[in-house]
Amino acid sequence: MAPEIDIWEYFGKFFNTNQLDRMYMRYIYGTWNNKQNHSSFIENFHHYYDASSQWRNYGFNWTDSTMRWYIDQNLVHVKTRGTDIPTADWPDKPMCFVINNGLLNVVDEGNTTFPNSLILDYIRVFEEID
Repeated sequence: MAPEIDIWEYFGKFFNTNQLDRMYMRYIYGTWNNKQNHSSFIENFHHYYDASSQWRNYGFNWTDSTMRWYIDQNLVHVKTRGTDIPTADWPDKPMCFVINNGLLNVVDEGNTTFPNSLILDYIRVFEEID
């Protein structure tokens, strides 16, 4: 299984009994039958970062030693090689970049507005040159 880095993955209130939405930042790796999921989330995300009324900048910096997640240039989460993630499982190969507005098959269609949308203003990708 190829690893997966979620720069942001939004889960609304549907999944939580406390009715607070969550924005996940995570790294998933391992084999298909033994996936490791190192997740962190911001609970009540919409309250703190209402993206429906203004643009937000989501950032991600992946180096040989750290993964860093940012919202509006503020550091919100860090994973460190050898501490949070075993060195042998650290992603060190090129990966694909996927952007989508996917919905899980368990979404409550009766209470979901369709079509729904994800509006992006721009995407920047940088590669460090040695």
